Amino acid sequence: LKDRPKSLAVYKANKGAEYLQKIAENVQLSTFDYYYQRMKKMTLLRMYQKAGMDLSWLYDMNNILAEFAICMQNGNLSDSVEAQGLVKMLQEHITGNYYHCTKEILAGLGQMYVADERFRANIDKNGIGTAEFISEAIETFCA
Repeated sequence: LKDRPKSLAVYKANKGAEYLQKIAENVQLSTFDYYYQRMKKMTLLRMYQKAGMDLSWLYDMNNILAEFAICMQNGNLSDSVEAQGLVKMLQEHITGNYYHCTKEILAGLGQMYVADERFRANIDKNGIGTAEFISEAIETFCA
């Protein structure tokens, strides 16, 4: 920064040393790979959108719920690799679009999908039993 006086001034004005110290104290290296991979994925998606590709289907939670119904109708069990992959996709969708969805939060959502008749009815539009299937898949995933 000593060769870049404007950058040095910004660094000092914003208490750069203090900021870096706080980051060093709060960093969790165990999460680096997750966020790095997420950043790469989001960068790629932005690039595709900028090139004119319609990716709206990726951001539609109803598509994920429909995939659960297809998984169930294909005879997969809620603890199958396919179902567990969909739970992971659901968790990532929620985290990426709404809030950080921990396993504890996800488990609560899974229970709500069957306990609240409004959720159950909406999810079961994809096929009767889909809400129960998703709830059981989430329970397995979060165990």
